Amino acid sequence: MLPNKKIIDELKKLAIKAKNNNEVPISAIIAKKNKIFFSAYNTCHKTNNPLNHAEMIVINHALKETKQKFLNEFDIYSSLEPCALCASAISFCRIKRIFFCAYDKKFGSIINGAKIFKIKNAMYKPKIFGGIEEKFFSQILKDFFKNKR
Repeated sequence: MLPNKKIIDELKKLAIKAKNNNEVPISAIIAKKNKIFFSAYNTCHKTNNPLNHAEMIVINHALKETKQKFLNEFDIYSSLEPCALCASAISFCRIKRIFFCAYDKKFGSIINGAKIFKIKNAMYKPKIFGGIEEKFFSQILKDFFKNKR
C-alpha cells in the first residue's frame, strides 16, 4: 500500500511550520478516502499541555466533527512513529490504517518500545505502514534538537 504523496507533502509543510514556531516538528493528518480531513502539528510548548501531540489533536477533531465514537473509515498519517499515548488512542478509535514516517527508537510504540498493536488484548489493530520518507523527517527532528542544545 503506497501512502498518498500529497498528504506526505502536507506533513512536511506542517513539520516545518512546527519547527518555525518552536514546537517539536511532529505533524499528523487524519484522512478519509485519501482526502485530508484535518491536520495539525504538536502544540505541547505553546499550550503547556504535554498531551497536545499532533495525533491527539487530529483524532479529537475528527471525533468532534463526525460525532462518532469510532473512526474506522479514517487513516492517520504521522511524521513520527506514534508514542504509546497516540498508538492507544488510534486503537481505541479504531482508525483503519497508520502511515508514519520516521521511526522513534526512544518513544515510538508501534515498531519500537511498547509495541501497542502486538499486545494480545489490543483493542483494535490497524494496518501499519512505516518508514515513509524517513530521511527527511528524521533530519528535521535532529536539526531541531541540535539547535536546542
